[in-house]
Amino acid sequence: MSTTNLPPWDSSNFYFDLPGSIPRCSNTTWQYWRIEQANPLPTPPYHALLYTGGYEPYRIQFNNTDIDGRANWTANLPLDLKFGVSMFDSRNYTSGVLERALQITPQAGCNLENPLKLSTLDVEVTGKMEKQCEMVWVNVKNGTSPYKLEITPRGQLQKTIHFATSPLGFVLDISAGVDYWLALYDSDGHSAVKGSYSVSASDIACLGVATTVRAGQLSTLYPGGTTTFTSVATATSGSSHGLARPAIIGIAIAVPIAAIVVAVIIWFCYVRNRRRYRSEVKPEIEPETPITTPNMPRSKWEKLATPDTITPRSQRPTRFHPCRLTAGVPPAPPRM
Repeated sequence: MSTTNLPPWDSSNFYFDLPGSIPRCSNTTWQYWRIEQANPLPTPPYHALLYTGGYEPYRIQFNNTDIDGRANWTANLPLDLKFGVSMFDSRNYTSGVLERALQITPQAGCNLENPLKLSTLDVEVTGKMEKQCEMVWVNVKNGTSPYKLEITPRGQLQKTIHFATSPLGFVLDISAGVDYWLALYDSDGHSAVKGSYSVSASDIACLGVATTVRAGQLSTLYPGGTTTFTSVATATSGSSHGLARPAIIGIAIAVPIAAIVVAVIIWFCYVRNRRRYRSEVKPEIEPETPITTPNMPRSKWEKLATPDTITPRSQRPTRFHPCRLTAGVPPAPPRM
């Protein structure tokens, strides 16, 4: 697959932090703060998503009203699992993924119920899941399309891909040594998490090629299947620089109409010039040569017009006409 059309990484408008090891049942503080010059600024309240293989993404909803601040959470997750952690604002702009995986440690007397739900999507991941710049295939075997894939690498921004048909193939453009999770969602609220996977060194041609969305959120819908990353519809919350479909249709109709109008005008001018030319071309009559006699007074001949006093037709002033094109008028027939 070409590395010149890789889907972009999501934009981020705030940061967050959380300890990487938390005792179960303990009260834990999440810290968050805006990114200066972010477009747009984050909008509270925030929520967190935690990813671990075999379960649905676990959502923690906060009730904050401030952009920068802290929120508390009682650690209720089960032991012996490793989680990828991310935080989002109310419009689903991401803060990126925590640079360390979260693990819950035991604490005596903690009897909280496990809040995790098993995956409700049947997802198969094949290909070279642990080789950078290699193809990975995600096959959703149930659920309702269109689907959404979140590629969630530790310590980086996510990459969100919307696709219409399963399977979906993508290039693993993640650096070696980074763990990542795959979160899948369908249109009916079902979801699943696969991973984590640890990336090892391989080809590096794809690294740094994909761009990052600078403003808004990209929601390009890819068809999936064998035509991966050829989009069929695009919508962004940022500005658009393409022509809308009505404009394209209007241009397609206007161009041939304009060509027909121009052709009609040219034909009309040609016919008009031909008719004008034919009306102007007349047989030239040679002036009579006067015969002088000795008995005729010379003063009479001085009263007659001479060729020098007649203004030639070519020197007479003409009025402009849009169809009177000199280059289009045929030359006068030769005199016999």
